Amino acid sequence: MGLRTYKTLDEWRPSPRVAIRPGDLVRFPSGGPIYQHDDGTVSRAALRGTFLVERVIKDSTRTYLEVITHVDGQRGAIRLVCVAGRCQRSKFIPNAVNQPYKVKRVTGRVAR
Repeated sequence: MGLRTYKTLDEWRPSPRVAIRPGDLVRFPSGGPIYQHDDGTVSRAALRGTFLVERVIKDSTRTYLEVITHVDGQRGAIRLVCVAGRCQRSKFIPNAVNQPYKVKRVTGRVAR
């Protein structure tokens, strides 16, 4: 398996009318990794709250947002969130499927 090359982008367009740029506030209303239990039930790993986009990163198959939790103007933990690409089974956790998150931009920007 070769090394992956990553590029930092100025923006990412989830649709023709919407552009996500560093400094934007976003939410993740759906999507993300799921865990399929042996009895057939499904648990989702949801991200709740508002996040500040720090960077947009792309490799050959996926697009990621590097986001920081943003609560009452305070910055918190950094997360790397997959927002585009294909679903695939986790290599490390049995019964887990990695899916991209859906992104919704929140009105307003934060000064960097």
